[in-house]
Order: sequence, then C-alpha cells, then structure tokens
Amino acid sequence: FPHRAVDAKAPSHMAGTPSDAFFDSVLRALPEVDYAVAYGSGVFPQEGGFPQEEGAVAPPTAVAPADTMVDFLLAVSDPLGWHAANLRLNGSHYSALGALGPRAVTAVQRCGGGRVYFNTLVPHSSSSPPLARVTGAATGAAARVHSEHRLIKYGVIDLAHLRADLLGWETLYVSGRLHKPVRTLVHCAKLEPALRANQKAALAAGLLSLPARFTERELYSAIASLSYAGDVRMGIAEDPRKVEKLVLPPDSFAKFGGLYAHLLATDAPGVARGAVGGEWTQCTGAATTAARLCVVPPRVRAHVLANDPRVGPLAADALL
Repeated sequence: FPHRAVDAKAPSHMAGTPSDAFFDSVLRALPEVDYAVAYGSGVFPQEGGFPQEEGAVAPPTAVAPADTMVDFLLAVSDPLGWHAANLRLNGSHYSALGALGPRAVTAVQRCGGGRVYFNTLVPHSSSSPPLARVTGAATGAAARVHSEHRLIKYGVIDLAHLRADLLGWETLYVSGRLHKPVRTLVHCAKLEPALRANQKAALAAGLLSLPARFTERELYSAIASLSYAGDVRMGIAEDPRKVEKLVLPPDSFAKFGGLYAHLLATDAPGVARGAVGGEWTQCTGAATTAARLCVVPPRVRAHVLANDPRVGPLAADALL
C-alpha cells in the first residue's frame, strides 16, 4: 500500500527499548483488540556484529537505534467494525485507501497475501492526550510518565485468519512471525491452543531440517528461517543476515531458549541435549521422523514427503 506521508513535525525517535507505558499508550489509542503482540528490532534490539564462532567473546547488550520503528500485530474478531472505529479515531494513520472507508480497507486486508493490513510510519507519543482515549484521572497519571516519541507500525488481522494460519501455515506470514520471540500485550485464551500448535510445529520442522548432530544455536536458526525460506525480500528489501541477527545475540538466543525450552523437554522425542554451546543429538529413524511429520501442518508434511529424499519410504510408511 502507499505509505502515509510523514508529518514534518512528527516527534523525534528515542533510542532504547520502549517502556511499558509506551506499549500501554499505543493500545489505549486504538479500538479494543482481541490479541496483540509487539515484535521486531524495535522491541528486541539486534546486534550488528556477532561472535564468529562458539566460545568467542559475546557482544555487548544490544540497544535499539534511534530510527527503529516499533512493530505491532493486532488480531480482531470484527475487522470491518474495528477499521470503522479506528478511521474515526485515527484517520491520519491510514494511506489514501482510508478515504474509501472501512469496507475498502477490510477488503484489501482480506485479499492481501498475509491477510494483514498495515498502517506504518505512525508517530506516537506515550503521553499525547489526542492519541490516548483516557479519563481525566488517567490523563493525570500519564502526565507523570516521561514522554516517549516513536514511530510505530501496526498490522491488523482477522482473528479467524490468524488461527487458520497458525494451524495450517497457509501463508506463514503471521504464524512464522510467532515462531520467534514476541512481546505479548493482550492475551487471547481462545487462541492459546493454536499458538501452542504453531510452536510445536515449528520445533518439529526445525528438527526435521537438521542432521543427527547439531547445536542449540543451529536449531533456533532453523526455526527462525522457516518463514523466510523462498522469500525474495531476503535478498532485496530485507537484510539477508536477518536470521543471524535474530538468533546470535546473547539476549535473543536466551529468548529463543525461553520460548522452546518446555517444548524441547516435552515434545521433542529422540533429542538428547548437550552441554551449553556443545552438540545436541537426535534420532533420525523412521519412527521419530514420522512422529515429527505428524506435528507439522498437512501441506508441509506432503511437501516434505514429496521433496526431501532423507525422509525415505520408511518414514512415509510409518505415517500410514
């Protein structure tokens, strides 16, 4: 979509990770959502340089640069009603498409490749009364919070479409984003089973792509790579070292560990965890491979069986 023009008087950026107050103020500025996460380098700063090998000196803690936009994903059960309300509240957030009304915005959202509609380059201040729909008492509280001025981008997806992508990897656009660490701002109990299934499938797919011996870092890199496989943006608009930047910094590596530690203990049969920084091993026999294939979405399973010679007829037979 055409980018909304940035106001020349837009607030300047701030370096560092946004505060809790900033995240809260963004949500209060928008109509109510069913599920929300913040993600990307504006939330989890990424390093520009990393250790070249295991045991190398770790880089310092990353800090988000001053020009890093803060990204949000919002899921709503009624996209048409949500966009109608948001156009009334925040019409300036939209590109020229917004002038055509909520039906046009919703139609573009539903027909897009990832079924997500993004408003981008939106200036936001954490203590800005025009953006925050708050009571007089809350406004007084917000006034005591140090003001933060940043650019934000938020994508809106139908809750039903999000659930379908989590379970079926229809586009891997949003489900792939949720393979990686995110900051959850609004929880949705109805979505939890699909979120867990998506992470289990990501772990199984990551293990299927690895040999019998691998490192923990290679596992998280394999998981992070799933949504970028075949993405032409990785060689053009996107940084081709994006996966490295997502996994290699110590802070990011620890977040991946926190995300997948429980699943590795309960849903990764045949995996033997080694020492920190050392090799792990996994069984690559037919039964274990078939068990992993049962966890990934059917369309992915069919693709692996048809195209990966390592799976072989024994694993295929074990699925029957």
